[in-house]
Amino acid sequence: MKENGGNVDVSGDSIYWKFDDAKPSQLPPNPLLCALVPRPTAWICVECAGGSKSPLVALVEGYSGAADRPPTVMMASTAMPPSIMDLLRRNKLCSLSVATEREQDSLRKAAAVDDAICGPALTFAEAGLEPSVFPLVEDKCEHTRPPSVKSSPIKMHCRLALEESLPAGQSM
Repeated sequence: MKENGGNVDVSGDSIYWKFDDAKPSQLPPNPLLCALVPRPTAWICVECAGGSKSPLVALVEGYSGAADRPPTVMMASTAMPPSIMDLLRRNKLCSLSVATEREQDSLRKAAAVDDAICGPALTFAEAGLEPSVFPLVEDKCEHTRPPSVKSSPIKMHCRLALEESLPAGQSM
């Protein structure tokens, strides 16, 4: 079912928001803000190079909203495993799936231990998660989107637009 002049497509339990056309105020509530405030823990998923291996997932907490037109999310590269960041730099694409209480066992497997900043990168099977392939909806992207976590109520597919280093001695 299409709403708001075709800018929002409500299909089953998913809402596809075409941010180029839809005003955030047309959606009750704004999906970007719901995914960012308060900033919950999310699963980040990236495809392995050449699709030769299973996609990797990891927990990430160091992300925040920067803007909603276009939707822009900032992430701290130190808040995720180096292998995830390396693949994100290479592929430029990832999915963020908000983590929920339904994934308690998976959260324990992926959590950081021994004062580490981040936990391990895992395959979906290792994490005990079910992948969900996000359908391409008039996508201008030439690449296949990385899968998201099926049980997550909010899934965002992201493209790495810019990587910035903070000046020496400064942190977020």
